[in-house]
Amino acid sequence: MSAKSIFKTLNSVLDQEVSLVCRDQKNWVSDPHSDFSRKRSGLSFDTVLRSVYHFCEVPISSMMPQLVPLTADSSTLPWDTALCAARKKINPEAYIEIFNRFNEKTRRDSLFNGYHVFAVDGSEQGVYGSSSTKHMKSHSKNGSERMFVHINALYDVLENTFQDAIIQPGAFRNEDEALLELAASMPVDLLSSSVLTADRGYESLILFYRLIRLGARFCIRIKDIDSYNSLLKGFGFPEDEEFDSWFSFILSSSPTEREQNPFRYKYLWNYKNISEFSSSRFLDLNIRIVRFPLEKADGSVTWECLATNLSEEEFTAQDLKELYRLRWNEESSFNHLKHHLSIGRLRSRTLGGIEQEVFAKMTLQNLASRVRNILENKKKGKKHSHRISLSNVIHQVRRYLFNNSLPERFDIDSFISRETAAVIPGRPDTRTKYKRR
Repeated sequence: MSAKSIFKTLNSVLDQEVSLVCRDQKNWVSDPHSDFSRKRSGLSFDTVLRSVYHFCEVPISSMMPQLVPLTADSSTLPWDTALCAARKKINPEAYIEIFNRFNEKTRRDSLFNGYHVFAVDGSEQGVYGSSSTKHMKSHSKNGSERMFVHINALYDVLENTFQDAIIQPGAFRNEDEALLELAASMPVDLLSSSVLTADRGYESLILFYRLIRLGARFCIRIKDIDSYNSLLKGFGFPEDEEFDSWFSFILSSSPTEREQNPFRYKYLWNYKNISEFSSSRFLDLNIRIVRFPLEKADGSVTWECLATNLSEEEFTAQDLKELYRLRWNEESSFNHLKHHLSIGRLRSRTLGGIEQEVFAKMTLQNLASRVRNILENKKKGKKHSHRISLSNVIHQVRRYLFNNSLPERFDIDSFISRETAAVIPGRPDTRTKYKRR
């Protein structure tokens, strides 16, 4: 199949799912009796629903001429304020439903050692402040106080697609709770056949305990032995020692036992907020910790530690290193969301409107990723696998969204494949660091 036919097929699937939601519009509006009952405004439920997928950096008033042809009556051009008011009538669950349906129709199972691999991470996104967004005001990761939401995403690192997301107001940001909620919302059969990966921000003994109780498998980076609050502090491991061992901890609501045996007992100072301690003073936790060296691009060596409940028979230390390396794909996906799909400039000030935009744009990125995955599978057989630029694919997705009549003379195959890069395993690369303004 050519890139054009692949895109038309997937674009048609998305268009069909949007149309199905539009047929049942009464299930997705705030007031089924009055919302979108007026015909003279030119803004039907279908038009308003699809408009969010077209949002970009330019003002809404500049996009209105592109949106009007989607309406049944294009004789009048609605005001941008009318579009914003109409958006508030649509329940954000409509976009979540389209997101889930599209994923279900287009998903392809890619496995690592027989398991799906999902990365969990969060990203802050600033919003415009108002009196109704005070719950979004809090201190961000860089220490400044501002208005923002925290997007917690579950990401398939093998398919490079989003699986789910939870959006929290800045004042109520809680990455650990979001991870547990994302894991609990997964179908039981999918959770049992998946591995969750995360960075050091998710290092928490009670989180590990709850994930194990939930039946989830995980591989999470933790602080190295030289950190002042490392789990392994005081064990006496040499700084240049590589190991792969199981550790048995007892989580305690009392500091007394820790004073007697600090290596086995771990006192949780916030025990009053942990419901598990209401029925027991102690909680048993067995985890496997792997420590290994990583060589940087400049030749220096850094040490990393991973905490997991995966057995050595299923995943060797080298497999765990590869799992953590794959987690970086989610970091790149957030970059595409913000810079190529305009999540970096949210139009909404309400949490419901922000959910509309985020799930709409995640759906588009999944569409673009699936187009790229199919094209890259066709190019297998060379010395090195080649990665197609996702930004090029996203550009074409946005350009011809909901339009299956692509120009016959337009060579979309060569345009999408214009920028490719060879994927060379084990090649170190420097991480670009940007100065904060």
